[in-house]
Amino acid sequence: EAGVHVFAVTVMLTEAGEADVGAVGDLVFAFIRLLREAGPNELLWRELQQLSDLGFRFRSLANSTSTASGLAHSLQEHDEEFALSAGSCLWDYDPAQIMELLNMLDCRHLRLVLMGKTQADACDSTERWYGTLYS
Repeated sequence: EAGVHVFAVTVMLTEAGEADVGAVGDLVFAFIRLLREAGPNELLWRELQQLSDLGFRFRSLANSTSTASGLAHSLQEHDEEFALSAGSCLWDYDPAQIMELLNMLDCRHLRLVLMGKTQADACDSTERWYGTLYS
């Protein structure tokens, strides 16, 4: 499928971590490297599939406007039989696609966002509505 997809990793840093962001990044990519070397694990994938199915079946109901809007968007990308569950469930185990995605997780495709008061000195712009500093 064509489109943009995001894989996000959020790391909450201590003051020591903020002081050495490069080492934290090295650890994140070392873990990704371990995942790549180990390769796809079908047993783990099946467990995640069951958890996603449970999450879908027992999710809290959204208001009708949000449901209609989400369904209209989902129908643009998925077959109607999957429109309600496409964003929540895992369908087919495909180790080749898993490896393809793991191989994309590298510095060439990285967008790093650092947030915190300690980053204020690195900011050179101010957001116009709320006055939030950024760079």
